[in-house]
Amino acid sequence: MVFNLNFLKVVVVFIFFSPSVFGVAEGAGSKKSKVKITLRSQFHENSNLTHLKLNHPIKISQAEIINHMVSLRFKGTFLGNKEEPVFAVSEIQTLAPILFKAFGRVDPEKVIRIQLKSVGGITSGDIFSFKKYLNWRFDSIRGETFLQKNNVRGWNIFSWEMMPKKGQRYFKSGADKRIQKNWIIQN
Repeated sequence: MVFNLNFLKVVVVFIFFSPSVFGVAEGAGSKKSKVKITLRSQFHENSNLTHLKLNHPIKISQAEIINHMVSLRFKGTFLGNKEEPVFAVSEIQTLAPILFKAFGRVDPEKVIRIQLKSVGGITSGDIFSFKKYLNWRFDSIRGETFLQKNNVRGWNIFSWEMMPKKGQRYFKSGADKRIQKNWIIQN
């Protein structure tokens, strides 16, 4: 991913200094996010990552983690939905230092599992690295699961999809080359 250095500097400055500027307003009316980070085996029954050779632990700076998190965007699949960031600024402030430590400690056969409870709902997914790519695979974003049951038609529908940006793409499964719209790969 080509980093726009000026944009990255602005984002980092905003993220680290916004609590001191906006701290009173944030503390007055909002609830804190609760984060649960676990290291789960890539061979877990629901992971479908058994064919990937993970390259953990990885060296990644906290600024790069922030840049990745800021660039992650999704859009609901219903009419009128707009593209939105996956993580709010306050969530990035909470998660970035934790993920920085987790990336340095994760074993070669484990993935980082995040579960973030916030006012909007639960955001959960797996983060891992193979080859030269960082993978973000989400199960739910702000309380909306990726697949939802359509009671009228009797089948599952997608409730949202990730929106790849420059340097990002969807993961394609090996055998049938199906695009996974809840799974973003970044350089």
